[in-house]
Amino acid sequence: MNITIDWVIGFLDGRARFLVHYDPSKETLRQALTLRFEVPVGVKDTQVLYGIKKILGCGVVKRDEDKAWLVVEKDNSLKILVEFLLNHPLKTKKNIVAKKFRRLVLIRGEGGWERREEIARLVKEITQMTQEDSIG
Repeated sequence: MNITIDWVIGFLDGRARFLVHYDPSKETLRQALTLRFEVPVGVKDTQVLYGIKKILGCGVVKRDEDKAWLVVEKDNSLKILVEFLLNHPLKTKKNIVAKKFRRLVLIRGEGGWERREEIARLVKEITQMTQEDSIG
C-alpha cells in the first residue's frame, strides 16, 4: 500500500479520535489521566491502518469481527504521535484538539500532578469538542 503523509493527515482528520478520561481521585497522575488515540475502520480496511502505523511510527492494530482500530495509548507512542502531528498538523478544527491532547501527553510525561486544574480544563475542552464533532 502506497500512501502519503498528506493522505494520512486527511484520513486522520476524518476518522481519528482523541479519547481522554480524568479521575482526580486516583493516587497517581498515570492512573488518573487516561489518554488514547484511535483510528477506526471496517475490518476490510485493516491494511490501511498498517500503512498509517508505518507512517506515524507508532501504534498497535487491533481488530474484531467487524472493525479494526489503530490504537496509540502507551506513553512513548503517544509522544511519537504528538510530535508527528506537530510536524504535520491536521487541517480541520481537530488540530485544536490535537494540540490540547499534546499538552496532556506532555503534562503526564512530566508527572505534572500539581497541575490538576489545567488537566481538568483540557480534558473538559477536548471532551466538549469531540462530542460536538460526533453530533455534527
